[in-house]
Amino acid sequence: MRHYDLPAMTTAQPAPDYYASLDCVLISTDDSLFNWDEIVQHATLVVDTRNATKNVTSGREKIFKA
Repeated sequence: MRHYDLPAMTTAQPAPDYYASLDCVLISTDDSLFNWDEIVQHATLVVDTRNATKNVTSGREKIFKA
């Protein structure tokens, strides 16, 4: 069996400045844990593959469905 030495992974709640620093936010899961309004507000570009942003009303010009 193969073994890979991977670095330890941690989880952090992203902040608005993190979303703003990204080139693109790719949504691959529709999870109610995320604040989609906040993500769209601060992101430059959002690619939504799950229609998670269906209820977001402002910043729609930044959302692209895939």
